[in-house]
Amino acid sequence: MDEGADVAGGYGVTKNELEKAGDKLMEAAEGGKLGGSEAGGSSALSGATSGAATDGDIDGFAIKGVLRTVESEWEDAVDTMLAKISLTGDKIVLAAVNYGEQEYQTEEAFAFLEESD
Repeated sequence: MDEGADVAGGYGVTKNELEKAGDKLMEAAEGGKLGGSEAGGSSALSGATSGAATDGDIDGFAIKGVLRTVESEWEDAVDTMLAKISLTGDKIVLAAVNYGEQEYQTEEAFAFLEESD
């Protein structure tokens, strides 16, 4: 069986479709980490606190400190989410490989039924 063959076997999904979906998730997560692509990313948040200044009765230093804390926590949350997305993509790619191997083994095991027709 060709390693890249699209064999759905009635399951509605192919090995190649699974691999593509997993790769797309990993690419999206990587793009987010770099602050690129449509996903944005934690590095895109850099400098978000630079607008905090001392104006009137508002304590700009306190605001800036709080904003830095929020920014840091937000970056951690985004990084954690991107890591989970990347891991999910990797799992889908591995599932596609296993799916293709199972499909091949099943076809080989029952090949004798097709030969007797």
